[in-house]
Amino acid sequence: MCTRAEKITSEEDLKTFVECYERVYGKSILTLDFARECEDVYLFRDEEGTPVGGYTINTKQAYRTLSFIPAELAAHFRGQASGVKTYELGTIWVAENWRNGREKLEVSLHILGNMITRHDAVMIGCTGVESNYKLYSRYGVKLAYYGPMKRPDGDYVQGWIFYIDDLSCTKVPAMYEALKKRLG
Repeated sequence: MCTRAEKITSEEDLKTFVECYERVYGKSILTLDFARECEDVYLFRDEEGTPVGGYTINTKQAYRTLSFIPAELAAHFRGQASGVKTYELGTIWVAENWRNGREKLEVSLHILGNMITRHDAVMIGCTGVESNYKLYSRYGVKLAYYGPMKRPDGDYVQGWIFYIDDLSCTKVPAMYEALKKRLG
């Protein structure tokens, strides 16, 4: 592997994660408070120790994804999920210079592996980037919402909220095995 994944908890590492996320997306749409409250925050570093990617798993708080849509719709989704084990996979980022390389595949492999360990829970996520949604669709996500989403910076984007409620009906396990084999 060219990168190493670290489950981070220190204030310094969490600040690095937030700063890198903002640098990649060019906006201040992720808060340190959010990162602190996530169950898992993963930071990937290259061989020199430079951060090259990351993502979060949120199970501890109100899902950030649902804060982007109208309150009555978010309440509806929360009602549907009542009593169901869920997690929010989010804030995925890869440094600009690593987006088409092995490192991106390594980040993807880690994410897919984490999803497999949580096979008994419903995953929820979102994106405001059409190419990202098309990629996630290849995994077998189900669309819960498409429409205007208000990001934390106040900007509106057209976005997708999606979920996976049965991992065995998706391509995630097969894609994980294929990536693992490809990366050796």
